[in-house]
Amino acid sequence: MKRIRQTEIAQRAGVSIATVSRVINQSGYVADDVRKRVEDAIADLGYLPTGRFYAQRKKIIGVIVPSSIISPYFERLSQCIQRECEQMGYAAIFAYDKKLDNESLRNHASMLSRLGVCGIIVCSYRDDRLEQETRESLGKHGIPIIFIERTAGCQGFHRVLVDNQLGTYQATQYL
Repeated sequence: MKRIRQTEIAQRAGVSIATVSRVINQSGYVADDVRKRVEDAIADLGYLPTGRFYAQRKKIIGVIVPSSIISPYFERLSQCIQRECEQMGYAAIFAYDKKLDNESLRNHASMLSRLGVCGIIVCSYRDDRLEQETRESLGKHGIPIIFIERTAGCQGFHRVLVDNQLGTYQATQYL
């Protein structure tokens, strides 16, 4: 993979290298519309910061989960993920989404990657299939991504699947 330089981001966004640096390092003032252009250029080019930024990638897990107040399953799953992260010395950052489709998955993964997560857990992906554009976008981040439940054709990524048939059998046997 070709290493993307800040000069390329600056050219794509139509800004100075100093502005790109301020956005990446989250320092100094940058107008919202200019910040958005730089962030879009970063995402489009697949830029991965180096040095100090990567040192921050060691202890943060990003979790993308459906925002559903009617599903106690995902509330409990989120609590368990948080607890396990803390026990292992990691922090968990949660991104909630109502639809969790290809577009929102790309957006959340990009945002979490920019925050310096070392991996992403995707809970209950909703689209029927993972589009090639989404696969490429997820691959650009250079971090492990795991799908839990409803993996919708996510072959090539790590997956955790619930065996509903066995679970139903065990529940009926218990009752």
